[in-house]
Amino acid sequence: MASFRNGAYDAVVEALITQRRALKGMTLRKVAKLLPEWLGFDWTTLHKIEKKRRDVSFVEVQELAKVLGTTVADLDRKAAAIAAARGNQVRPAVAKRKAKRTARIVRR
Repeated sequence: MASFRNGAYDAVVEALITQRRALKGMTLRKVAKLLPEWLGFDWTTLHKIEKKRRDVSFVEVQELAKVLGTTVADLDRKAAAIAAARGNQVRPAVAKRKAKRTARIVRR
């Protein structure tokens, strides 16, 4: 799967997290149980998505939106608001890793 991680991707994941937490009592385990079986998700997969260690496809976002009682368009609006509030900046932890990687390449 191609990686498209950037400020917009991070904002989509944040919108998913915000929507899940807005539904009181909706744990990762409950979300995983409500997802279609063909998706093959368990709670650890959702955890990896929320920690941004796994990419999420459009189809997966569609199914998550259904379970979370929203639409992809609504998630997109929330993600746009989050990205705008951040100024679409790369997360500091990612920026540090990129700086370290660049420093290693320059030293060689």
